[in-house]
Amino acid sequence: MKALGWLGTGAMVALLVAAGVSATGLAATNSANKTATLAPTTLTVTFEARPKLGYNRQGESTLSVVSASGTQTVKLLSGKVDPEDEHYWTQLDPVSFKLKAKPGSVLLQARLFVCDQTQGLCSVQEQEQRVQLRAGSNTVVLKAPNLAATR
Repeated sequence: MKALGWLGTGAMVALLVAAGVSATGLAATNSANKTATLAPTTLTVTFEARPKLGYNRQGESTLSVVSASGTQTVKLLSGKVDPEDEHYWTQLDPVSFKLKAKPGSVLLQARLFVCDQTQGLCSVQEQEQRVQLRAGSNTVVLKAPNLAATR
């Protein structure tokens, strides 16, 4: 209210009251806006497991979240080591992001180094999934890649 200049604080309050805005209503609205802005948005991504599908530990599998403004957050993935072959993860660990993004749409981009152990087929798979965020906690499951469909 310092920027009011010649009008002054008292005159501004009088104008607000004349317009039907109570000081209590103004404070409540301002407080609600601050609360909504400060509420954290979290996104937890889990990964569907498939028998005989391994994630190569030597490749850098990543998950990125791209907001509408173009801001990108990238995390390296890890998982549970395959007891039959230590070079692979049988399941990827869930990944959580604390986002500054407001509720709305974000794009998940996964780059996965995968091997179908029954077919002996390995490749780098890229997946994208658009997600609608809401304020608070959000959980998404990414489907396991189907390598047979990519041949």
